[in-house]
Amino acid sequence: MNKPAWSHLRPAPRVSGLTSHGQSLALPSSGELDALYMMGFDEWGDGMAKDDYLALCRSSEKYRKGTWYAFGDAGGEPVASVIAYQLALASPTTIIGLGSIATKDSTRRQGIACRCLEALMGAYQSHHGVDAFLLFADRETTLYDRLGFRPLPAELQRVPETTAMVCYANRDSAESVLVEGLMSGHIRYF
Repeated sequence: MNKPAWSHLRPAPRVSGLTSHGQSLALPSSGELDALYMMGFDEWGDGMAKDDYLALCRSSEKYRKGTWYAFGDAGGEPVASVIAYQLALASPTTIIGLGSIATKDSTRRQGIACRCLEALMGAYQSHHGVDAFLLFADRETTLYDRLGFRPLPAELQRVPETTAMVCYANRDSAESVLVEGLMSGHIRYF
């Protein structure tokens, strides 16, 4: 029997009130979500019209399953976004999946995505005892390498044109759970 596409995901615990280099990481208002979705339009829009892309994002079950974060500039305008999921595991191990990491066109290549992820990952580690972070990179991996992410072994790379990467906070408790989850198909692309 096939599992529903996103059954392995649930919203990650919420963290808020974080700042890094004068920028803030917060839960976006419902009115800000379209701006966050549009940050990824050039990468994930696949030639769609903007209205069609926004409609797809608004109706996405996967997007509703996660916890969105907006990283705002000094004036509070969102300049980067990320969605976080807690992977549904039959274990006390906590693995947070990160996805849809994007920045506004005008603020790219300024280290903003890196600061956004550093703030979020730091908060999850200190407030929620996260054992590992998982992501699927569909672009170059340099940003993630700098944050301590490492590609998973080739036998765990199951999605063409992406690189599954992990950053362990507690490798001893998370590695076997992560490998077993990926090998069994319980943990899948998100």
